[in-house]
Amino acid sequence: MKTHSVFNNAKKILNLLLVFALLVLAVPSCNGSKTQPTATQIAKTKVTGENSIVGTLSNTTFEVSENGVGIEVSPVALNNPATVTITPRDDLPPLEEISITGYDFDIDTDE
Repeated sequence: MKTHSVFNNAKKILNLLLVFALLVLAVPSCNGSKTQPTATQIAKTKVTGENSIVGTLSNTTFEVSENGVGIEVSPVALNNPATVTITPRDDLPPLEEISITGYDFDIDTDE
């Protein structure tokens, strides 16, 4: 009879520890009242003479795009501004009968 109550107490303690562990893992993800930036801002771009698209990503600007070609980064990916250059590739061989349009994405950052 006494062994049975020891196992019940052990189960209760184990259950409490599991609940505590889940709470400890969940609380940091709540993030309190700190708001997360939203990726709604798009960088102003310019098109150079070689049809390259140039723009700057920062902690408030998360996307560089022009004419359907672009790059978008996570708001937590950058701490410092980064210049992005998107250059079309003309030297790609066709794939059987399909013409391929490719782009080089160059991100210049100190990070």
